[in-house]
Amino acid sequence: SLYLIAGIILLVLLLSVFIASRLSNSISVPINSISTRIADLIKDQSEKQPLITTNLAEEVILDFSVKELEDAYTRARLAGIELQNFNKKLEDEVALRTAELQQGKEKLLEVNKEYELLNDELGQTNEEMESANEELRQTNELLTNALNRAEEADKLKSSFLANMSHEIRTPMNGILGFSELLKNKSISEDQHEKYLDVICSSGNQLLAIVNNILDISRIEAGSVELHYSNASVNETLEFISESFKKKAESKGIKI
Repeated sequence: SLYLIAGIILLVLLLSVFIASRLSNSISVPINSISTRIADLIKDQSEKQPLITTNLAEEVILDFSVKELEDAYTRARLAGIELQNFNKKLEDEVALRTAELQQGKEKLLEVNKEYELLNDELGQTNEEMESANEELRQTNELLTNALNRAEEADKLKSSFLANMSHEIRTPMNGILGFSELLKNKSISEDQHEKYLDVICSSGNQLLAIVNNILDISRIEAGSVELHYSNASVNETLEFISESFKKKAESKGIKI
C-alpha cells in the first residue's frame, strides 16, 4: 500500500513538471516568435521604406506586438485552464485511489481478524485433540495392562487346571484302590473298617478339592466367603500316607 501511494505521488510530480514545462514553452515560444518577427519587420521596413517615419514604424510594431501578445496570452490562459482541469482530474484520481487503498486496508484488517479468530479456534481444537489423544493413550495403556493380566490369568488357569487334575486323581486313586481291596473276602473286620475310612476320607478330600475350585471361582468373582474349622495335622498326614501307600507298594516304593 505504501509503495503504491509513493508511486502515485511520484507520478503526480512528474506530470506536474511535464505540464509546467509545456506551459513554459507555450509562453516562451510565442514571445520569442514575437521578438523575431518584430526584428524581421523592422529590418524589412528599413530596407523597403527607408522614408517611413519612426512613429509609423513604432505604431505598426506596437500593433503587431499587442496582437501577438494577446494570442500568446490566450494560449497561455487555455493552457492554464487545461492544467487546472488536469490537476483536478489528477486530484480526483488520487482521492479515488486513496479511498480504494483505505477500503483495501480495512478489508485486510477484517481478514486478519478472521484469521486470528480462526487461529484461536484451531488452537482450541489442537488442545482438545491433544486431550483426546492423552485419554486415548491412557485407554490403550489400560487395555494393554488388561490384556497382559488376561494372558497371565489364562496361564494361571492352565497351570491351575493341570494341578487340579493331579489333585483330583490323588483322592480318586485312593477311592478306587481301596474299593478294589474291599472286594477281597479274606480281609479282616479291622482292615475292612480301615479301608472304608480311607475311602470316606478320599471322598471328603475330593469334595474339598471341588469346593476349592468353586472357592477360586468365587475369588475371581469377588464373592468369596471364609469359613474357619479345626484340622488335625496327624490325621491329614496319615490320610496322605494311606492314600499313596498302595500305589507306592505297586511300584516298589516304601513310605
